[in-house]
Amino acid sequence: MAAEPASRRERFARRQRLIIACACAVLCLPGAGCGRSSDTTGKRAETPLAAPTFSDRLGRAGPTWRNAILLRAITDSDRTCDRVTASAYQQAYKGMGMWRVGCHDGGNWAVFIGPKGNAQVGQCSALGTNVPRCETLAAKLDGKQ
Repeated sequence: MAAEPASRRERFARRQRLIIACACAVLCLPGAGCGRSSDTTGKRAETPLAAPTFSDRLGRAGPTWRNAILLRAITDSDRTCDRVTASAYQQAYKGMGMWRVGCHDGGNWAVFIGPKGNAQVGQCSALGTNVPRCETLAAKLDGKQ
């Protein structure tokens, strides 16, 4: 008897875990801490530091990696984006980082990234009234990134 094919939800969850694992490996760059202390005796630091959220690490990544990760979040949520042309962190919202993403095909997306890397994607023009409005990417890029 053949094994039953995985459901769409299971495949999506598997892909998302793989993306998170790959992104964590990429974002854990030399000099970023990643569990190492500056103590040369080989002992770990005694004072635990707050772990950076996935969105924090995404902000420290270069634009190529950041755009690739945001593109994957958009396409994995069955949205269309042929290529990310601009991305910028907008604000924190309900424990998630809100990222603005502009696509070459004209798509404008809000990507909400949770502390562990789970993502929720919405089209800027279709966001509800209880969610922050998308700021223009030009304004975000001029000031911060």
